[in-house]
Amino acid sequence: MDKLRLDLLENGIDSLQQGIDLLLTYKESPKKLKVAILLVAQAVELILKERLRQEHWSLIYKEIDRAGKEGSQTVSLEDARKRLESAANVVFKREEWTPVENFQKTRNNIQHFKVDLSFEHAVSQTHLVLCFLTNFLQVHLNKNLKDLLDEDSFHQLLEIEEINKTLEALAIKRIDELVNHFTLGKLKRLQEWDFAGMFCPICEKNTYVFFPSQGISKCELCGYEGGIAKCVVCGEKMLPEYGFDKSNIQEGLFFCANCLFKYQEA
Repeated sequence: MDKLRLDLLENGIDSLQQGIDLLLTYKESPKKLKVAILLVAQAVELILKERLRQEHWSLIYKEIDRAGKEGSQTVSLEDARKRLESAANVVFKREEWTPVENFQKTRNNIQHFKVDLSFEHAVSQTHLVLCFLTNFLQVHLNKNLKDLLDEDSFHQLLEIEEINKTLEALAIKRIDELVNHFTLGKLKRLQEWDFAGMFCPICEKNTYVFFPSQGISKCELCGYEGGIAKCVVCGEKMLPEYGFDKSNIQEGLFFCANCLFKYQEA
């Protein structure tokens, strides 16, 4: 019987194609969403490792002095990023890498904890990761994702793009309806802490709604529910998990990025 043989890049693209297919056929079984996320996350890691391998084959191993030896572990996604930056002069801009980090958090929850995932959430996150991979393959591997995918997978890629656009339009429509409902129907004006259209760090769209007076705190596109924090210096409202960094700051005191920078420079 023939063996299955795939190199790093082929393995990554194969995982990506399977993940895309499962994402778009999830209605047959909602559990497909879970496996789709795991496969796409695996694809990202393998493709980054391929760039490391091109720099030097030993760089894909966690312990370089044990590279290739039996039982040797390869690097994690985060270690691959760090090693690419230090050894291969690959620069990851924050806005490029953040969607990958968020996707990895979703993957980790599935792999190690629990599953709490909607189709909208999965599509919005996968769409951003596909954008990252398209750019990474082109810039750092001189490859066109379209050429690497089979015909069916390429059409599925385009379908994800269209679905994401449709979901975004529906989310904006729901936000407008919510604002009209509360401002015209129940409230003469929105309260100080009531606002809509805030930037969501998960899907990276201005679709987060925070109406605490009505018990609403949710991104209308991807379903992320992160709540709101307030900068103790300037009063800027932000999503607490992603909108601030409170390293070395007394617990419970939230600083936005600008004020934190001033605080650390003082």
